[in-house]
Amino acid sequence: SITPALRERYRLDEDATGVVVTAVKAGSAAEEAGLRTGVVIAEVENQKIRSPGDFEDRIAAAKKSSKGAALLRLQRGTVKQYSALKLGDD
Repeated sequence: SITPALRERYRLDEDATGVVVTAVKAGSAAEEAGLRTGVVIAEVENQKIRSPGDFEDRIAAAKKSSKGAALLRLQRGTVKQYSALKLGDD
């Protein structure tokens, strides 16, 4: 979740909502999707994310629906973009 300490550490805008990425495994699907430390995941499959649990639930739902990827809305600084996160079996 975005805490005051993480907001300060990653210089997140006051209006940034969602969850902040604090680590990404090299070579992972997350890295391929453009996730980096300090990036905020604001939405998954066009549904707002308010907590890490929301994120996990949305990804689990996308996997259950046999989708090959989940659509993420990301924010880094003032830049907002969409990215596809490939879904695996793990």
